[in-house]
Amino acid sequence: FDALLVLVMVLEMVVFPLAGTTQKSFVGSMLRLLRMTRILRLIRLFHMFSMLGVILAAFGKSVRIVMWVGVVIVMVDYILAIILTQGLGHHADLWGDDAGKIQNWFGSISTSMVSLFKWQTLAEWIDVANELSTVFPPGLVWPSFMLYLLAVSYSMTALITGSVCEALSAARHDEARLKEEEVAESWQGLCKSLQEIFEAIDTNGNGEISREELRSALAD
Repeated sequence: FDALLVLVMVLEMVVFPLAGTTQKSFVGSMLRLLRMTRILRLIRLFHMFSMLGVILAAFGKSVRIVMWVGVVIVMVDYILAIILTQGLGHHADLWGDDAGKIQNWFGSISTSMVSLFKWQTLAEWIDVANELSTVFPPGLVWPSFMLYLLAVSYSMTALITGSVCEALSAARHDEARLKEEEVAESWQGLCKSLQEIFEAIDTNGNGEISREELRSALAD
């Protein structure tokens, strides 16, 4: 990889200028793009620092769970978007002069889903709740918002956080197991080497090393 980077630098700074290739040409642009690949050398840090490798492994394991949680959230939001569009967006005239706000929030399924996504990030939901409370009873509007935020925002966030923590714990366990296996293999190799040395010293093959055999081995 380093040799490739050096070759690209030589081509860009020596060979191509002599050949009349400019920095603005297509070849020059491609070479600059190839030079940007040197940032991939940062991957070596994951080998130098074991904790970075553990975090990367945990991230890879948790991505699948996070994606499935995202699918569940999209399904829930889609169902709620249909209900909100039918129940609120199609009856925006109930809000009189503020009907435009209701149309912006719930005029279609797509806009309703956008509004739901904003509420998940705790944005604008108070304004929407205040506006809806002018027509519907506040005792119905505010508990509905709180239930949605608890179920979709806080609960899903806690689920994702727990999944990441579990993946991190599993990754650390796997790393510890691999280190134990490496230590065990090293000990096995050391024991095998010592056994071969002792067998070489034991010239008569009786399974014991006498002083004469030890002195002879040291003298050799």
